[in-house]
Amino acid sequence: MYDKNEFGKRLTELRKEQWKKYKDNQIFTINPYEKFACCKSQETLAEALGVERRTIGKWELGTSIPTIDKVDALCELLECNVDYLLGATELIGFSPAAIASHYSNIDINIINRAIADANYRDFLNYFMHPDNCSALINAATLTTRGDFLHSTELLELSEPLRSLVVDIFQNYQSITPINYCSKDSYKQFLYDYLPESKLSFSSRKLDERICVISCLDASKIKELDLSPQNKQSYKLFINYLVDYSFDILSNNERVTIQREHLGKAFVRMLEKYLTE
Repeated sequence: MYDKNEFGKRLTELRKEQWKKYKDNQIFTINPYEKFACCKSQETLAEALGVERRTIGKWELGTSIPTIDKVDALCELLECNVDYLLGATELIGFSPAAIASHYSNIDINIINRAIADANYRDFLNYFMHPDNCSALINAATLTTRGDFLHSTELLELSEPLRSLVVDIFQNYQSITPINYCSKDSYKQFLYDYLPESKLSFSSRKLDERICVISCLDASKIKELDLSPQNKQSYKLFINYLVDYSFDILSNNERVTIQREHLGKAFVRMLEKYLTE
């Protein structure tokens, strides 16, 4: 059993507080507290609840208590929880939007904009509904997408070698039939488009050739045994490029296909939204 007097006191305070919010925001074209217009008086609140004015009066005086369905309706109208209205301590000083943001992890600016703008709220409710956005938001497209995109970058290579390898691979893909794409054919392509004459394995840049040593981490250079003295450096480096870059850059094509698929799915959803 709860305290009728405490219930009446909190009901009165809440009704007046919510009415003040409504009144203070009437200067705006869209009042974010429009729903609190019914809190102007006991009479207007009674009308919104479908009860007589004297019933509200008795509740606020603490001489009568509402049924549980009316308590629920009051909480909906006043945007408070049942525990608080019945006497428990609520998060005083925090707006409903702040509390909603805390528990949902949704940015409070999004919540406040949705409260103030009916069109924005309608847009969010449609596009964020699980039935509508499940094709766009799932583990495959979001949770692992960042890691996948990260894995499609040639992070072991520095510029200008990285861009050059990417350009060569794109040329390779553009002229090589899919069923002929392989590490072996890619290796031959690298030999043709990245000849030894374009590379230098010296620790210093001496001419226009690309200094491979400056484009790789020292540990990788040591692992591959790349140096001017090693006559196999070029061959070792090409083998490394094939093993390292072929799978990574091949995945870029899949990323592009997935991006186009998601874009088309979003356009279809937008068209559906505009026609409903």
